[in-house]
Amino acid sequence: MRVEVDWDKCIGSGMCTTIAPALFDLDDDGAMIVVKETPGSDEERSLLDAVACCPVNALSTADA
Repeated sequence: MRVEVDWDKCIGSGMCTTIAPALFDLDDDGAMIVVKETPGSDEERSLLDAVACCPVNALSTADA
């Protein structure tokens, strides 16, 4: 599983960084950064939670 981001939709709300800080971060300008595109099996639940909580549906998953 890997994360996909629709950068046109992302507003930098930070929800993903709160839910999955090992996978996402915000840069100094408040833009989201994908820290780890392909999470380990122990991080997949966090990725799915972040995808579900994104307020603008900018996150999705795909097969790795």
